[in-house]
Amino acid sequence: MHDVVSDRTVHPLVRVAFRALDVAGIRWCLLHDEANLESAVHDIDLLVAEADNRRIAPALAKVGFVPLDGIGAGAHAVFGALSGDTDAFVILDVTFELSYGPSGNFIVNWLRPRLETGAAAVCCARRVRAAGYWVLSPADAFWALLLNCIVDKQHVAARHQERLTELALLAMQSPLVEVLEPLWPAGWSTALVVDAAAERRFDNLVGLGSALVARATAARPIAFRARAFSKGTRRLRRDLTDVARRRRSGLSVALLGPDGAGKSSTAHTIAATWPQAHTIYMGLWRRDDEGHMWRQLRELPLRPWRIWWRYLRGFAWRLTGALVIFDRYTYDALAPTAAPLALLKRAYLSAISHTCPAPDVVVVLDASAEVMHARKPDKEIDELQELRGAYRAIAARAPHACLVNANRDAQTVCADVRTLIWNAYVAERTRST
Repeated sequence: MHDVVSDRTVHPLVRVAFRALDVAGIRWCLLHDEANLESAVHDIDLLVAEADNRRIAPALAKVGFVPLDGIGAGAHAVFGALSGDTDAFVILDVTFELSYGPSGNFIVNWLRPRLETGAAAVCCARRVRAAGYWVLSPADAFWALLLNCIVDKQHVAARHQERLTELALLAMQSPLVEVLEPLWPAGWSTALVVDAAAERRFDNLVGLGSALVARATAARPIAFRARAFSKGTRRLRRDLTDVARRRRSGLSVALLGPDGAGKSSTAHTIAATWPQAHTIYMGLWRRDDEGHMWRQLRELPLRPWRIWWRYLRGFAWRLTGALVIFDRYTYDALAPTAAPLALLKRAYLSAISHTCPAPDVVVVLDASAEVMHARKPDKEIDELQELRGAYRAIAARAPHACLVNANRDAQTVCADVRTLIWNAYVAERTRST
């Protein structure tokens, strides 16, 4: 029998999401890792009946979950919500089929074989209730978890070993057995695999993963690849349509402020906790150019190309649904310009400031000159005060700009910036769907 999952060990947002799926009449169940439902850190893997594919997004949207998947997501749909009490994300990774091997996107969908069981619908129909939540039946749970470990991960993590050993006693009565029975290589059988799991001989089972995938497509390789190619092209067509309509794209954020405001640390902290995020340093100046006039002159024609290359990297990440945080941006060119040749510099930097399209969100970290000087004492307080005024002016002029008090501790500042970005992300996803 499955371990009982009680309300006391389930994160509140997870509980709300599960209830929303039930209210909508969606056929769903947990795939594995029932013990981790109390945490907002781990992804929660769900199996949903293919017939309910189009209804899951509206059901989850009602309780604050938005799609996080981008271009090339393949057979998976990913939904997330920000937990206000912990500033962490609850991620639901939804699959509509029990297939194992390379991710089902266009690039690899027809080049590399996969083990497609075709048993998702029947396994969903066999789901059982555990303390108010749907889970796979014990037999189906054993095979789904084992295949995930030996085919997808090629490793049986310690946290899964005890679960597999427990479920092995009930593993023989599953529709997945019928799929796997003709695929075992010589010297193996369903009973031997179950015995190996019961005796915790998992090293012996890991090697079976690649053999299962190869044998699954060996009988009809051309038909398999043709079917996979057709599925991949349909997904590619959907992805290109989404690009044209700005659906499922990510979000670009420019993080600005003088040295000492905490830009880099804030950017990296948020990127480390965001489900899919990348930071790109967009600084206009190279420290080794300071005081070298000829090096600075040589840099003049190269700087716009370097800026655009970084911007295009961020644009490519956005297409995958990722959050892109630019540490600095072209708006930094609007900061005060020092002599000599201040007039010419202003003209050049004004052009640089308009080099790239505006990001979706601009966050200006606003700290007092004294605070910034304490953090980075290499600049005088008067200079920092002037820079602070310049960046406050940028915040007033730049589109979609927000000013954030950076005098506070780093954790509080990160929480505020994360919430601000998340609200913008939700608004963008809501607008584009």
